[in-house]
Amino acid sequence: MEKRDLLNYCQLAFINGVNDAISVIMLHKVFVVLMTGNLIYFVTDITTNFGFGDWVRLTLLLNFIISGILVNNFLAKKSILFKICITLIFVVLYCIIGSVCLQLKNLGDDSWGFLIVANIATITSVMMNNIFYRLHTTKFNLVAYTMNLINLAHMIAEKRYHELQLLGITFASFISGLIVASCLVVKWDFYTILIIIPILLNLYQVNKRYN
Repeated sequence: MEKRDLLNYCQLAFINGVNDAISVIMLHKVFVVLMTGNLIYFVTDITTNFGFGDWVRLTLLLNFIISGILVNNFLAKKSILFKICITLIFVVLYCIIGSVCLQLKNLGDDSWGFLIVANIATITSVMMNNIFYRLHTTKFNLVAYTMNLINLAHMIAEKRYHELQLLGITFASFISGLIVASCLVVKWDFYTILIIIPILLNLYQVNKRYN
């Protein structure tokens, strides 16, 4: 794995940790990165305690697919600078709309603010992961950590220590993002998402030659 790939994985894993920590804490335990959690909650709640939050989860699942298609079709061939600018716009939009809805007390678990902010966060997540994931020469999965745990076990069993080290660093970056965001969101609310802006700018610097 090239140094650039490792930097990309670490930074994206950290960003994903930040994104999901904010959404779980601020948006009634929905996920904007790890969609498996939304699918599990949605299906199990059908027979137990189905509510507005589950409709939100369904929109996020559909949003994740549709946004992925649109990003692939319309942004894939654009320059890294253009992609970063669009992503930064969505990050700021997420922060502003989330903060406004919070101030207006429109983020209840049955509110339209909850629905809108969660979907903006999901679009932002899809854009960031799709923009840089295609630039890697080695593919660790940054949005499906169950598979990464399986790979981790295989690497240990097969004594693939170099790959194990790289995957371990990626795991640590994701967990770091979760911890940092969980600590900051208590005081900063949705402003916490702004900590990923310098990371996005650094991702641009690292990858601009490889567009």
